[in-house]
Amino acid sequence: MTKIIYRESAFQDLADIHNYYAAISEQINDRVFADIYSAIETLELFPFAGRELPDGRRRLVSIKYRFVISHKSYDDTVEIVGVYRRQNR
Repeated sequence: MTKIIYRESAFQDLADIHNYYAAISEQINDRVFADIYSAIETLELFPFAGRELPDGRRRLVSIKYRFVISHKSYDDTVEIVGVYRRQNR
């Protein structure tokens, strides 16, 4: 199985997402994070999933809430670069 690592920028993105949705509702926050982590778990099995960008990164979009998981894929590792909503970047 592929190892998942996170850049500091991805941790900050996840913290920002958590703070925003937790202020609205813990239930919504839980659903959003379930959707994000479901997409990230997909990368454990399919590390080259998502659309490839010219700079070598890939973008995988979560199914329900349409968060973009920006990542770099290597032979046995996926590096999560960032997590954001499409309209926020």
